[in-house]
Amino acid sequence: MAAKCAFLLSRRTLSAYTELKLPEHSGRTTMRCLRLPGTIEESINKILLEEKSTLQRIKLNAERINSFLNARVVPFANSKKSMLSILKWKTDILDELEKTTLSSKEKEQWYNDVNNEAKKMQKIIRESVGLWTEMKYETHTDCLSYTLARSSQNYAVTVRVFNEIFSRDQNFSPRNVLDFGSGCGSVIWALHSLWPGSTDTFYLTDPSAEFNDLSCSILAGDDTSFDPTQAGLYYKLHLPISEKPVFDLTISAYSLSELSGPQARRSVLQRLFRCSSDYVIIIENGTLRSHHLMEEIREFVSVTFGETYDIFAPCPHLKPCPLLLLNLQKQKQRYICRNEVKYMPFALKNHTQSNSRVEKFTYLIFKRKTTSNCSYHLWPRIVQEPKKRGEHVILRLCHSDGDVSETIVSKGKYPKLVYKAARKSELGERFPMPPAPTEDESFDGVDGQDCEPGTQDSTENFFDDDETR
Repeated sequence: MAAKCAFLLSRRTLSAYTELKLPEHSGRTTMRCLRLPGTIEESINKILLEEKSTLQRIKLNAERINSFLNARVVPFANSKKSMLSILKWKTDILDELEKTTLSSKEKEQWYNDVNNEAKKMQKIIRESVGLWTEMKYETHTDCLSYTLARSSQNYAVTVRVFNEIFSRDQNFSPRNVLDFGSGCGSVIWALHSLWPGSTDTFYLTDPSAEFNDLSCSILAGDDTSFDPTQAGLYYKLHLPISEKPVFDLTISAYSLSELSGPQARRSVLQRLFRCSSDYVIIIENGTLRSHHLMEEIREFVSVTFGETYDIFAPCPHLKPCPLLLLNLQKQKQRYICRNEVKYMPFALKNHTQSNSRVEKFTYLIFKRKTTSNCSYHLWPRIVQEPKKRGEHVILRLCHSDGDVSETIVSKGKYPKLVYKAARKSELGERFPMPPAPTEDESFDGVDGQDCEPGTQDSTENFFDDDETR
């Protein structure tokens, strides 16, 4: 049961804090304001200048794409198949109705009832699927519009997610990468930023041939003799047929939400997991629907690949998401497990540079199980923005046992290193707080008897508004 808890520290834990040189401990993954690499920005600007006659239309389309993608929801059913099933059900009943000996008045009544029932079912399908429509990038203008709209955000988010692996798994270096839904190539740019020159093969799949050509042109820049195959770039329209684990890293960034329903997503996920020898990464927008999509993925992986894969980030467990359970218990849909990254919008040449912005996103990183485990794997994750008051910090944490808790770290009650770490903590980071020690362990700092009155609360009061604290 989720509850506000005291922050317990054993002598062993305090020595670990000293070794980690807090507050810059290994759980910190927040990055500075990110901007597209200069060569990429110049290359995109050069391509846009070549389209000078349609630049205004590209800019307007970019704004529409941004608004549409931010408002669009993830389909949790295949609307086309569902609507066809309802139509078939309606047709079959009406065909049988014609064979009966009912009077015309009775048939008319039956006809109206069947039509009304079909409309009700169609309404339920529309509400469950949401305002999802397929996005197609068939022209060069469409692809440039998306690149202008999303290149900076996609790059910043991908770098932030990759940094989770880069900072925690120092021995990992991606040699072969599979990118599902590669688009304009932001995954390649992010890989080059963190692991320059380490990747030998990029297998880039996107159903749009125009997007593949644009991605290649951006990487080529001014090099007219650029050969993608010599650079290890292989642009494809579909995922590889072979399911051998030949890729160190497989990734789907903002692509699963482009698929028509759960069946299509499961098919792609199976390919991504079977083709990977180490890491699988999923990235989506930071909305509640995307949070539900991540829970769908976690459940699918735990059932299908639970014996071979473990979750690496952000969750410290593969159990049901406690934030979604809180939403169900309280009948409120306000808790979203998401992260954020600061970025600089794309700088159009001869245009005024905009101020930095914040992009919210959800992600999952899975890793093949190995015998070696990181000592900080069980550290809890900060799932809500830390509340930094005058003399204390309120941290809302997700623990390895699948529970959530609220911890108050005050300046006068805890060691200086602990308070500094809490003060510098940010949303999405791991906080170096180990599992609660056993009764026979001795404590430095606060024990269970030192809890302030009212700190033990039921789930119903968890995450209540604390502005008065």
